[in-house]
Amino acid sequence: MKLGLNYRMISDWKEDCGMRVLVTGGAGYIGSVVVSQLVAAGHQVVVYDNLSKGHRESVPPLASLVVGDVGDRATLDAAFTEYRPEAVMHLRPD
Repeated sequence: MKLGLNYRMISDWKEDCGMRVLVTGGAGYIGSVVVSQLVAAGHQVVVYDNLSKGHRESVPPLASLVVGDVGDRATLDAAFTEYRPEAVMHLRPD
């Protein structure tokens, strides 16, 4: 099925405007590297992490941090309502 989309144009739009991305586990070793790369690429990033294995200091200053567990529906709903992510990267270790 041909969708008729110009992928180059979509890619350029994302680079120019950035996206709102929520990263679970973004305060951990791998997550913090991914978050740093997203921020450097111009995306608006919110890290959602319970800090059980991650560290607050690992979150870049230009990223927002929400401390919460993915099993905590109220905190997760509040993060989605406040930040309205366009993409989610689930990097939680367990």
